[in-house]
Amino acid sequence: MLVVLPILVNKDVCVCVCVLQVIGCFVEIVVFTIMGCIVNAGSLLRYVMLILMVFVYCCDCFNNVSKKYLKMNKALFNEVKARVRDLEQVTAVGYINTI
Repeated sequence: MLVVLPILVNKDVCVCVCVLQVIGCFVEIVVFTIMGCIVNAGSLLRYVMLILMVFVYCCDCFNNVSKKYLKMNKALFNEVKARVRDLEQVTAVGYINTI
């Protein structure tokens, strides 16, 4: 790593060097993480597949539930709308109760 003495250079150069060191640190973290994934691919694949299977199962389950809910909600709304007399007049914009 690069070490800069703040006495010998101005403040802007020190900030720039510090930012570059932080970026370099993040690059090293990414590179070493990728290397670890490549070396341990066998044990990593188990967890990746488990997460993928859970995600697919949840999407399938909740997608079907939401479709059934919307279908039931539509049927209930139509039934309530048919049973309540003068519903469209009451829910109309600008309705004034004259009772």
